[in-house]
Amino acid sequence: MTYYQESKQIIEKIDASHKILLVVHRSPDPDSVGSNLALYQILTGREKDVEIVSTDGLPKNLEFLPGFAKIQREDLNSKKLDGFDLLLAVDSASLGMLTKEVFRPPPSLFIVNIDHHYLNEKYGGINLVDDKIGSLGEVLYNLFSDWGVEVTSEVATCLMTGIAGDTGTFRFASGVSPDTFTVASGLLQKGASFPAIAFNLNQRISFATAKFWAKVLESMKIEKVGGYCFVWAAIPFSQLETLGGPVVNQNTSETFLANIEGTDFGMFLVEEEKGTVHGSLRSRTNVNVADIAKELGGGGHKVAAGFRVYGEFEEATRRIREKLEGYLKTI
Repeated sequence: MTYYQESKQIIEKIDASHKILLVVHRSPDPDSVGSNLALYQILTGREKDVEIVSTDGLPKNLEFLPGFAKIQREDLNSKKLDGFDLLLAVDSASLGMLTKEVFRPPPSLFIVNIDHHYLNEKYGGINLVDDKIGSLGEVLYNLFSDWGVEVTSEVATCLMTGIAGDTGTFRFASGVSPDTFTVASGLLQKGASFPAIAFNLNQRISFATAKFWAKVLESMKIEKVGGYCFVWAAIPFSQLETLGGPVVNQNTSETFLANIEGTDFGMFLVEEEKGTVHGSLRSRTNVNVADIAKELGGGGHKVAAGFRVYGEFEEATRRIREKLEGYLKTI
């Protein structure tokens, strides 16, 4: 059985390439980090020259992943791309997710885009986008099956981490199918360390992060617009800096906002650096938060999405609210 018609094209492009670049998307999460590390191990196993970079700092709770230390902290736009002939962009709906500034790849750099976001911009020379699947880790498991490559226990752990991250450890119904559990079973049989994954994703936070959550909870508000009820919170950089800086905000605070009874969705805004407000959206009902994120220049999934807005915190928050309210009144 072949899962994807693009599989043969992609492996042929990989085998013909001399130097390959992998890039973790901004605001790194378990699926992006785990998927890139799984690919790194598969590619180096084929004796390829591979580098892996991340613009943003990496969550400390992912340090347990095999190959984690191979990820270099470097922005794509400042990296010398001479010699690279292939960029494998995974779990990124747009090139804008990979770097702070607009990325204009040199003509010599071929891009293969492998993703699972339904708003993917199809920016690659080859595009494999399976938006019916809830995580890139599951997409890669199918792709590796098409390639006939060996999935080691290290690769299995990386893929399972991606799946667990994007499905909320199998809690998010829209990202979980019978096939997801079949893939998870296969990864466990291949040696994926699920106890380590579950512990690091769900039971490992710093005291500073817990204090940060307290600020988030303190600032929460519930509002109604156009027949929809939502909970939201906003944290300026001044508070973030006092509590320890961006390292305390590791894709966790929005979890609170997805669990408030009687609401349709939650929105969390944090000024991750002066003049840059990152927004996370989590849906509890039939509200498609990816469409909301798209209105704000972002994207994602129907139940989980994100965006960035630039400008002074209060002004950026006001613009976000205006866009949000305008959209909710139309659906």
